Amino acid sequence: VALRPLDPAQRLRNGAQLLAADGTGESLGFITSSTPSVVVPGWVGLALLADERRFIGQRLLACSPLHAERTPVEVLSPHWFDPEINVSEPEQPSASTPSTEALRLAI
Repeated sequence: VALRPLDPAQRLRNGAQLLAADGTGESLGFITSSTPSVVVPGWVGLALLADERRFIGQRLLACSPLHAERTPVEVLSPHWFDPEINVSEPEQPSASTPSTEALRLAI
């Protein structure tokens, strides 16, 4: 699943354990990767959760004891940014762009 911190100023930490929103109970999973987003403000991440789809749309708490951080997060579909997969049409080559055939002949 995908994750975003509720507060865009907070970062996500790889390996952080995911707990219920109130911080109680056993770990439900962990963050496998995270990075600053180039699309939305703040960080985005991916996580492994048991029964992942059940948590989509819910809020959890990402806990990193090593960094003494507790970050409230929202669980999203891994395809949260463009769920319709709206891919724009590829640009058509211009007259100045060599064709594949011309490139092959040049080699």
